[in-house]
Amino acid sequence: MTPSPLLLLLLPPLLLGAFPPAAAARGPPKMADKVVPRQVARLGRTVRLQCPVEGDPPPLTMWTKDGRTIHSGWSRFRVLPQGLKVKQVEREDAGVYVCKATNGFGSLSVNYTLVVLDDISPGKESLGPDSSSGGQEDPASQQWARPRFTQP
Repeated sequence: MTPSPLLLLLLPPLLLGAFPPAAAARGPPKMADKVVPRQVARLGRTVRLQCPVEGDPPPLTMWTKDGRTIHSGWSRFRVLPQGLKVKQVEREDAGVYVCKATNGFGSLSVNYTLVVLDDISPGKESLGPDSSSGGQEDPASQQWARPRFTQP
């Protein structure tokens, strides 16, 4: 059976129309906005960590804290479309948070370090029960130094 000339004329436009022009823009997730990797939250308050990623197809996001996946069992934590919300922040919430956005073309991670401040001693980071803005002496009278990042 030989195809009709009309079908042969319509075939190229049909094939071209089968793929929308946006198909060329499809790709892995990318950053939609800049982030500040060090976030500070006050004890007992609410903090939101943004995950400003976009992609086509839209990426799915997964949050981790110190390498552990955040899920619905974490009652004070809510994974939202554009970020993570932590209610009634506790000292133990301090740590490294990662938002991993993935689609069929790849993935992208957004990293945060959350520092928790104690309102009882304003302006002093909660690094332990006896923390202060300078070093803290232990019973052996040795000066303790705060940890610091050597690389970003």
